[in-house]
Amino acid sequence: MRSVFLTLILAFAWFTPAPAAAQEKRPPEAKQAVVFFSERSAGLSDLAQRVLDTQVALLDDDRSVALLGEASFDEGDDALMLSLARAEVVRDYLLARGVTPERLTVAARVGHDLSAVTAEIRPLKLLMN
Repeated sequence: MRSVFLTLILAFAWFTPAPAAAQEKRPPEAKQAVVFFSERSAGLSDLAQRVLDTQVALLDDDRSVALLGEASFDEGDDALMLSLARAEVVRDYLLARGVTPERLTVAARVGHDLSAVTAEIRPLKLLMN
């Protein structure tokens, strides 16, 4: 059995500048925050909550948040449900902090060595297409 851990990584992925012609077609930069969970858990730690609070404070009104819950195949037969529960707990936390529901989308997946929720913050119009 793998050891249970809880760690949190906050990462920002900024697109590198492209040539002027390509910049018109490329969407504005996206930011990513990744929250890791304990094995077989969808609970947010105090540290995870503080990081999410920081993200909410940085979120401007023309941005949306696409949440992708992830679970590892090793987390059991209910791994897909666990990955969805992780995304939903982050969504519920953001809703409680004032992020409007129309700015949030939730998805889930199962893979190898995944125990996270990736929150991609991007222009609102990208989620409305």
